Amino acid sequence: MRSRAARRLFPLVLLAAALAARTGAQVLPFEVLGLEEGLPQSQVADVAQDADGYLWVATWGGLARYDGESFTPFFVGQGLPSNRVQELLLDRGGVLWIATGSGLSVWRDRRLAPVSDPDLDGQRCRALAEDGEGRLWVGTDTGVLVREGEGFRPVGPAGGIVYDLFPDRGAMLAATAGGLLRLAADGAVELLPTPPLPPDTLRAVARTADGLWLGTAAQGVFLEAAGGWRPVPPPEIAGRNVYRFVVGASGTFYVATQDGGLSRKPPGGARFEHLSTANGMPTDVVSTAFEDAEGNLWIGTDIGGLVRALGEGASHHGVRGEFPSPCVFGIAPGGSADSLWVATLRGAVHYQVRPHCRVLETVGAREGLRDQHVWKVVTTPEGELWVQTETIYQVRPPGADRFAELPPSVPAPQTTQDIAVDAAGRLWLAGYDPAHGVAMRDRSGRWHAWSASDDGVDVRRCRVVAPRRSGEVLVATGREILVSDGERLRRYCDPPPLAGTYVSALFEDSRGRLWAGNDAGLARRETDGRWRLLNDEPGLASHHVFFAGESRDGAVWIGTARGAYRFLPGGRVEPFTLDDGLAGLEANQFGFFADPAGEVWIGTVAGLTRFDPTGRHGNAVPPRLVVESAGLPTRSIAYPAALDLGWRERTIDFRVAVLAFRNHARAAFRARLDGLEETWLPLRRPGELRYTNLSPGSYRLLLQAANESGVWAEKVALPIRVHPPWWQTVWFRVAAAAAALALAVGIHRARTLALRRRNEELARAVEARTAELRAANAELEHLATHEPLTGRWNRRAILEQLRAHLAPRGTACRRFGCLLVDLDGFKRVNDTRGHAAGDRVLAAAAEQLARSTREHDLVGRYGGDEFLLLLPDADRDAVTAVAERVGRIQIHEGEGAGALTVTASCGGVAVAAGAGLDETAVLAAADALLYRVKQAGGRGALIETLAPAPGNPPAVPAASEPGP
Repeated sequence: MRSRAARRLFPLVLLAAALAARTGAQVLPFEVLGLEEGLPQSQVADVAQDADGYLWVATWGGLARYDGESFTPFFVGQGLPSNRVQELLLDRGGVLWIATGSGLSVWRDRRLAPVSDPDLDGQRCRALAEDGEGRLWVGTDTGVLVREGEGFRPVGPAGGIVYDLFPDRGAMLAATAGGLLRLAADGAVELLPTPPLPPDTLRAVARTADGLWLGTAAQGVFLEAAGGWRPVPPPEIAGRNVYRFVVGASGTFYVATQDGGLSRKPPGGARFEHLSTANGMPTDVVSTAFEDAEGNLWIGTDIGGLVRALGEGASHHGVRGEFPSPCVFGIAPGGSADSLWVATLRGAVHYQVRPHCRVLETVGAREGLRDQHVWKVVTTPEGELWVQTETIYQVRPPGADRFAELPPSVPAPQTTQDIAVDAAGRLWLAGYDPAHGVAMRDRSGRWHAWSASDDGVDVRRCRVVAPRRSGEVLVATGREILVSDGERLRRYCDPPPLAGTYVSALFEDSRGRLWAGNDAGLARRETDGRWRLLNDEPGLASHHVFFAGESRDGAVWIGTARGAYRFLPGGRVEPFTLDDGLAGLEANQFGFFADPAGEVWIGTVAGLTRFDPTGRHGNAVPPRLVVESAGLPTRSIAYPAALDLGWRERTIDFRVAVLAFRNHARAAFRARLDGLEETWLPLRRPGELRYTNLSPGSYRLLLQAANESGVWAEKVALPIRVHPPWWQTVWFRVAAAAAALALAVGIHRARTLALRRRNEELARAVEARTAELRAANAELEHLATHEPLTGRWNRRAILEQLRAHLAPRGTACRRFGCLLVDLDGFKRVNDTRGHAAGDRVLAAAAEQLARSTREHDLVGRYGGDEFLLLLPDADRDAVTAVAERVGRIQIHEGEGAGALTVTASCGGVAVAAGAGLDETAVLAAADALLYRVKQAGGRGALIETLAPAPGNPPAVPAASEPGP
């Protein structure tokens, strides 16, 4: 809603401007809240603040409660007897009373209810007051009533309309249609003398340190002084049709009129100040004024809605039509300490700011400006007035009334970017030019231009010239920063750590720090020469920087696309936006000036803002925080003091209001759920706070609000208990444990018998299964070591047996025999009869080899048609005997004349005990003997003994005739 109100501010100011004189009062910033923001009706009759801190607004179309974010309306049927609400009063007990056109309502214990009383029901209640004893007085169309106990009783004469009540010196003053009455609680009535007035004219009464005040419907204001009544006519008080008097909490006396706006007189003040359409109010028809706990001034208007005065020490200029355009590009010193030159979108203005604001001179096309888009105006010590426009530099000599173009001899850049006069009175021009981007005229009139610095930096595209207090000038070209003393131009420092290709804002503050900015952020060079990027500085919300400048109090101001920011000497960053009285959010590059009186001037696209830093005070009032509701899955609890929740209500949506109105957009709160969170959550704007799937247990929600000045309120604690589901309760767990124990005992007894029987069955089954496993393992072992075709040892297994006989673990090699057998004629069987026939021959050969060996000998297929026979504990004779039997093997494949016969040849060795040979040597010896047998025609055997001498490897046996 703040943004909508801000959008309404500008057109309302322009409307006020149209009604004001060209040289009239300055325009003050106001926020206007109306129907668009949720107000029930635009005729605001009264404003009050309750004990929680909410703002209540009485309108002639309903009642509304405001939390800074939105209005909550109340109508007939929601606790109001009538939608026409006349007046509000918060009594000393924190109860809010509401006077309506048909009776009285009360807001108590955060509930709105009508007051039922026979003397009040149906009565138009116009006025409310509380006396020194805490009694409530009600003025109606038929007289005055006072509350005693829970009822009301009439006081004074009946039948007259009562417009206003004011407690005074132990009694009650009543402004009625019949005159001014002094009423006592005991019923005593006194008609007080008043100035001569027409009938039914008196409307308001109040007493201040100045005396007794009377307000009338058409005769203005009267003050009772020592010499009697005297009129207080305009212009001392603006307007003659008084609606209400208000004495604010600060002691300020307010006069709300229907024809002159609002007049106010501070305590001890010598004269009234006026707020009206002449200085920014949306209307002159004012019904009330109210000061809230933070000191904000709220103004109720007729048809104009609710108005809040914004910005301490701020005012707007150029928004009433006195400037040729409200868009202010540049601000510079004027002809005196009390005037300024203001550059605008449609010309320049010489503007007097003290003692009264008025336009001294406007320059534009009629004065010779070729381009009215004026960016900056400077005055030289010689009295020349130089103007930088969007396309050209022009000058007006002293005493002239028109601006002239520069002669060709002046090396002004073709594209204008900046113009400045340094401390030595030298004039500097900066811009884009193919030949030179910086030009300087010294006091003698001599011009000097640079295309490059002394150390080679290209300066043909310069954006900024910034005079230093030392008399030098800083020049920004691209991201490079240079310095010149008027003679030399050189690099000043490293480029700032900014993204982008150029620097558009450059300023050296009184502490010697250099500030640089562009559309990508802000950086500061400290006095030790190191740059610091400030984009993440707390409080700096915009990184599009237009200007940097310093006010007399040492604060550095940064103008951005989203308001201005003050870097205070202590390091804190303070925003300055619409809520603080800025005329427009978007600043301009040359839109900053700190005048000799200490006031700050800021140019924006929507007007010129004047700000007096001495008039701005921090908000020392801690904000109020209210938990408005706790939303649960199936219900909502308003204003919870504690929450006792079932396990199905573990998700909670809290509605949190922070009641700080001075700058509500920057009010915030933090939260921490004790029992779940160890640290505070980050600050957040008022609104929703959500917790989901809370585990059963006890918690404490801690909330703490802070206002725009960083003042923290007291912590608010909300106890929360989440009950467990029934199956997680203690009684259920105890009962379940007992039942489980009883069941366990019964089950144990039943299971003991069953287990005993089952164990017996299992023992039998285990025994049978063990036998099966042993058989299966044996079969697996056989499959792993034997060949499926021949049923004999496979190559891997027979070689492992050979190695085992050569080197038995823990002992020396025992004697054994080794025969390598090859089938003669096997290839012909394979080639002519096929592999199936070959397989039959191999199986038959394996069977005959097994019959040819001893019982404990091993037969294995070595590969192809070769077999390896191991003869444990065999000497040469035993080996020879087996070899002879092998040599007699014959296998016939086929029948008749076409049958094929396969025989066997073998070579063998008898390995002596302790021979110390390896398998390679043994197999090589056997293979050599086999080869000799095959060479001799096959079908025979050769046997040798292997017993090498110590240290000598075995030799291949000498050739001998094959055996039979």
